[in-house]
Formats: sequence, structure tokens, C-alpha cells
Amino acid sequence: MRILLMIDTLGSGGAQRQIISLAKALCVKGHEVTLLYYNGPHYFLSHIKDLPIRVEFVQKKSKIGWGLFWQIRSFIKANSFDIACSFMIAPSLFLLVGNRLAGRKVKCIISERTFEAGVSNLHKKFRLSYHFADYILANSSHQQAVLKELFPNYVNRIRSIGNGVFLNEFNYRKDYVFSSDKLHIVAIGRIVVLKNIRTLISALNILVNNFKVNAYVAYVGREPVIREDVAEQEMCLQLLKEFHLEERWTWVGEVNNVDQYLEQNDVLVHTSFGEGFPNAVCEAMIKGIPVFASNVCDHPKVIEHGKSGYLFDPRNAEELAAFLYQFHHLTLEEKRKMVAEARSFAEKNFDIEVVATKYESLFKSLLSENHS
Repeated sequence: MRILLMIDTLGSGGAQRQIISLAKALCVKGHEVTLLYYNGPHYFLSHIKDLPIRVEFVQKKSKIGWGLFWQIRSFIKANSFDIACSFMIAPSLFLLVGNRLAGRKVKCIISERTFEAGVSNLHKKFRLSYHFADYILANSSHQQAVLKELFPNYVNRIRSIGNGVFLNEFNYRKDYVFSSDKLHIVAIGRIVVLKNIRTLISALNILVNNFKVNAYVAYVGREPVIREDVAEQEMCLQLLKEFHLEERWTWVGEVNNVDQYLEQNDVLVHTSFGEGFPNAVCEAMIKGIPVFASNVCDHPKVIEHGKSGYLFDPRNAEELAAFLYQFHHLTLEEKRKMVAEARSFAEKNFDIEVVATKYESLFKSLLSENHS
């Protein structure tokens, strides 16, 4: 099968990491995969350099990118793809309109990687192009339900396919020895308002100053870009100073070795107000790291509270701190049992080979409709 995968950039990010993993998995399955993107940076190119995946970069020459519609039209007309799949809302607009201009030459599937509160008003308008799609996907059942409400005439063409991880890329910390006198916390995500970093800072304050836990946080993620998020980071810095936590908090920045930070810390805390579905949670569960996640979207479908991790109200720092304190005082045997539960669930649900097979089956089903 000749498959075109499209996204905006190969810079660090959850959707970018997922499309690279899908490209690799489909390539290993024997498909002819082309990866098309239109913005720098080219962060993930090194992850596929040893595989026969064709990579094409089409330069977006203006902020709006009108010319990109015609560039994609020409690219589709010049190639013979069986199926095209885009990740994220803006790339989907460019793919669907470009394909329409090419005479709907290829069947198109688009995949959202978000949750509704995180969709801008502009991107909501971009969704008008979804009427040109053959299938609409979400990476969570929560967003799938939202899309069915938004597109009631397409309910039979809306599905969810979750995230996948190469199991062999993450060493399972089955025998990890948790420290009894320190608690090292890692958080992974862009520095933006929706990631709700302030709740983690407040929880750290309660842990350290009320519960007397010797706790530290490493925050891994891209620096903010837009004004609102820059202001949010400034507020976080102010809180850290107010609580005298500067020496207990490290802004790691953008890295290409997330696994290293998962390896070095005791627990992952994910305080986001909402998600499509976060890679960090998948990867932590595969690696065998206890996950504390906000009780939103699909997190309750993935984490069984108190058994395979912890769920908390994202607006309740006291609750998060209490659960971290509770975990810190579990026995080593109890902590490892929780790790094993999380790993078992992740193996069954997050294996990229299983995820790629779901995409493959959908592609084949759509193509068979075309030939029937």
C-alpha cells in the first residue's frame, strides 16, 4: 500500500512523535510510506534515517499558507498514493483542500490529536474542510464523542485510534528502587496554560512545606511562544520564588532523550486540564513509572486509581499532594505492584504494532469500498 502521512512539522511534540512512530510501524509492515510536512524544525528526522521512508518537505511561504494548497495539489497529482492520512487540524485543512483541487485523487483520513477546549476559533473554522474527508479520527474516545456531536451526518465515519509506543524502545523498570528519603517528579509537556503547571507547583509546595517530603521536579518541554503562555511561565516563576522552591524545580527545556528523564525520576505527574491523549502517560506506563494524571478526558479509562496510578482533580493541588504523599509512603512491594499493573495495561493497549494494524485495517476497508 502506498501511504501518504502528513503533518505540520517534525519538531518535538506529541502528534509529531506519533506520526513518526506510525510511519515506522507501517514501513516495517511492508508499506510504501511517504511523510510530508511543511514547517521546520526537523527534530524527528533522525528517528527514521535508517528506514526506507520517503520524506518530503514543502515550504510554507506565508503565515496563512495559501500557496500550500496548490503545492499539495501538485504533489498529490504527481504521485500515486492509495491513501492519505493527516494529523492535526491545520495539516488536515491543507491536505483535504489540496486533494480536492487535485480532483479528490486519493482517499483521505484525518486525525485530530486534541481535546475540544484546546481548539482555537480559527481551527474550528478549518473543520469545514472535514466534509472532504473519508474518515475522521480522534486519538481518544472522549474527543470521538465530541466529533460525533459536531458532525452528526458522519457518525459512521468517525472513529478513535489511540497512541502507540514501540515497546522495545523503553526499558521496563521492573526492579526500580524507589528512594525512601526523596521523591523525584518528572512532568513532560509544552509550557502552556492548558498544561496547568501552577497546580503542580502548588502541590510541590504542600509536599515540601506541609508534608516535609524532600521532593524535586524536572519539567521537560518546549518554551512558550505566544504571549498568553509566556505570561503563564512568568506566573509560575513568581510562584516558585514565593514558595522558595527555585532550587527544587528544574526547567529542562526541549530534549530528544525523554527516556532519560523517565529513567531518572520516581513518578510522572500530568496536570493538564485536558488532552487528546498524552504520549508521556503512555511512555511512562510502558517504562514502569507510576503516573499521577488529572481526572479528565480518557485518563480514567487508562488509569485505575490506586491500582495502576492515581487520578486527581486538576484544580486541586491539595489532592495531588496528598496522593503523592500517600504513594511516597507505600512499601517497595506496593509500589512495584502498581508499576506492574500499569505496564500490563500498557502492553495490551499501547503497542504501536497494534495501533498500526488498526490504521492498516481502516485503510484497507476504505480502499475496498472504492473497488466494490
